[in-house]
Amino acid sequence: MSTRRSPGEGSISRRPDGRWLGQLVTGRTAGGHPRRRTVYGRTKGEVLRKLDAVKIELHGGIDGGRRLTFGQLTELWLANRKAGLKWGTWKAYSRTLKKHGRALWRRPLVAIRPLDLDAHLHELERAGVPPAARATYRERIRQVFRYAVAKRLLTFSPADSLELPKYRPSTRRTWERTEVKAFLAAARGHWLYPLFHLALTTGLRPGELLALRWTDVDFDQGVLTVRHTWGPGANGQVLGEPKTARSKRRIPLSSDVLDILTAWHTAWIQERIVVEGVEEWRGSEFVFSWPTGNPMSADTLARELDRLIAAAEVPRLTMHGLRHTYATLALRAGLPVQVLSERLGHTRTSLTLDIYVGVLAEQREAAAYSMTRLLSEPDAAPMQHSGETRQAPPN
Repeated sequence: MSTRRSPGEGSISRRPDGRWLGQLVTGRTAGGHPRRRTVYGRTKGEVLRKLDAVKIELHGGIDGGRRLTFGQLTELWLANRKAGLKWGTWKAYSRTLKKHGRALWRRPLVAIRPLDLDAHLHELERAGVPPAARATYRERIRQVFRYAVAKRLLTFSPADSLELPKYRPSTRRTWERTEVKAFLAAARGHWLYPLFHLALTTGLRPGELLALRWTDVDFDQGVLTVRHTWGPGANGQVLGEPKTARSKRRIPLSSDVLDILTAWHTAWIQERIVVEGVEEWRGSEFVFSWPTGNPMSADTLARELDRLIAAAEVPRLTMHGLRHTYATLALRAGLPVQVLSERLGHTRTSLTLDIYVGVLAEQREAAAYSMTRLLSEPDAAPMQHSGETRQAPPN
């Protein structure tokens, strides 16, 4: 019985005597034949650990840090993470490390010390790299060096002592109610009006809006279910899983949103009938698509949004700005943070609190004002308790 693994991972098989055998190609002989290292173990797990040790040895083990550079380590880490990340996320990790890590790229691992990394980050600061970008980069190099420690390429991580750059998150730009009304008035009649209206009343992410299919909309129950996201992949745009497990969620729809979607569905069916009369329908039941049924990209939304913003003469926002506008207005209207967090698909409520801390501060000030009125106005006093009876204050 043999277990096939990816190239470079080695092969594992079980011997007739019950022991496990592992082999790894380590090079070629002068005659071109493969040179192999063989390890044995009582269990498959033991053989796997021994094969990993051989691979570490081939890289030089801990001493090999003198030959393995930061750039080589980064490439190993990125290859290790690629299968477990969305393509766009993995691409962002790669871009961040290669953009800001150029000064470290050719340096041997063992030659990089905590003070070197401190100086490196200070150099990025002097070069004008924003604090948020430096914070993200710092987190990535910490992950890379921890990977080196886990693989026994280093005895300790020089990045663990790095301090987070101190900065205040920038205030997220959103629209006020009057600006939302002005935008929707300018967008009425536009072919993507239902999408922008839905974005401002649900806070859906752009990729979630583009991935919606008619099977995700329950008109009878008045509920929309987020099941997928549409975005970039290694070979173009792809339909994938939502950002997090909590991103798969059900969102109740108001009657006005249902009316808009119902009218949009009717128009969609009629348009499909017309298209099918002259060419092949290529759609997959997407709610928002081109007339031929082909799904759209986020670039299309951004372009159309900019045109409508110019027509409405309101401050420029991105599609994510519409999401933040919804969240801000919902909080000001009194929607509980826990409910908002669920509707936005955040991984945890504390994330919602961190993002919208400014809006919540406004709410706290309003609550303090209300308490002042509560204590100063007799008519607003709470029910009084006297003995075993409760009496309401006199009218």
